[in-house]
Amino acid sequence: MNRPGEIAALARMSAPTAGVVLNAGLAHAWKFRGRRDVAREKTDLISGLPEGGWAFLNQDDREVWGFRARTRARVLGFGRQSGDVRAGSVRLDRAGRLSFILHTPAGSAPVRTRLLGGHNAWNAAAAGAVAWAMGMDLREISSRFRTFSSPSPMRMERRRLAGGASAIVDCYNSNPGSLHAALGFMRDSGVKKPVLVIGEMRELGSHSAREHASAGRDAASLHPALLVGVGAGAWPLVASARSAGVREAVWVRNALDALDAVSGALRRGTTVLFKASRAVELERLAAALGGGARHAV
Repeated sequence: MNRPGEIAALARMSAPTAGVVLNAGLAHAWKFRGRRDVAREKTDLISGLPEGGWAFLNQDDREVWGFRARTRARVLGFGRQSGDVRAGSVRLDRAGRLSFILHTPAGSAPVRTRLLGGHNAWNAAAAGAVAWAMGMDLREISSRFRTFSSPSPMRMERRRLAGGASAIVDCYNSNPGSLHAALGFMRDSGVKKPVLVIGEMRELGSHSAREHASAGRDAASLHPALLVGVGAGAWPLVASARSAGVREAVWVRNALDALDAVSGALRRGTTVLFKASRAVELERLAAALGGGARHAV
């Protein structure tokens, strides 16, 4: 979704019988005035579903759950706190891998995954809701979660770096919600003094400066050993992080311009987060620091 009317046009062409809405954030929001307009655009998917179809809606999100009034389809709510299908008792192991109890109208089952981060509980609840509605039994759902591994590189991907450091490479895309989630993962994992390499979030339009400044304050709460902002739009992030007390916060124009600063901060046990919109090409910096090969989690 990049502009108003796009989802309605796609729905007319593809005639979906099921639709899932996780949230209404500011990804690709450069053509929208705010989250409310983004939400209004996403209702076009739900309102286009046929009677007898399925609308899967995040019941923890008040705005998304309100979409249920706009559809003729059957509605199944999912979430962590509420919903017909819930990911409850969420836990992360020492490696940051997600586990939870999946609750459905047919019963509950323990689930272990290879997914990193508590934010993936909403994604997992959505997937569990779809699987249950389509007739998959709980045992098979649990088994599929256990063996699932994302085929997409650069999405919460663990890598080893030079000198005994490690990385979370999550630079396939970025927006205010996913950046907050990545920083939350670092916090929940108990990472001390991380190195944060945060590239600009593209396609935010008039929301850009405010959202980058907010992200800088969020990043500062992790007390990073070093924060590097990459790209023209990342300057407000660096400025707000400095104002929030981050002493080692630098701004660079391009990904490889950060090579010296980041390599100088690497120590055994250091964890580096690479997070940016795809066009920033932070994966080039990760590869230059020895992070070219992923390893299992």
